Amino acid sequence: KNVSSAMGSFQNAGYHHGDIQPHNIMIDNEGSPKIIDNSLANYGKTAYHKMIYDEDYTSPISPVLMENRKLKRVDPVHDKVKSDIFSLGMTTLSAANGKNFNHYYDWNNDRINMPYSPEAMQIFQEQGVKVDNMSFTKVPEGLNKMRNDGYSEELV
Repeated sequence: KNVSSAMGSFQNAGYHHGDIQPHNIMIDNEGSPKIIDNSLANYGKTAYHKMIYDEDYTSPISPVLMENRKLKRVDPVHDKVKSDIFSLGMTTLSAANGKNFNHYYDWNNDRINMPYSPEAMQIFQEQGVKVDNMSFTKVPEGLNKMRNDGYSEELV
């Protein structure tokens, strides 16, 4: 088993984690990864909620959650499964290059700084994501709708 299939089983059962990050993934004696610190064990407090109430707490969150954080929304509007998947991707990126996930976040300006890759930049442009100085400055179309209506299912 791997972390992504464990997450899939969890999500198929109707749950989301809400705080996927390196210190919440442990390896057991047989070498299998285990996801710990489920938001249910934290009385529903996801990483996002922990960050809202504790300025020192950080976790790899999605661009939509960064936008909600910027707007100081207590109850963010987002796709919880996609947010978990994004967090797993950032956790994997951190593990692959040995850098703490905070290396990719500008918490003071609510931005996610991504390493430069011409291939990634082309994909972002094709998907309508505007990237400036290797930082997301706008999430895909629908953000203004989320700001105005408070809802958009297409967003991560």
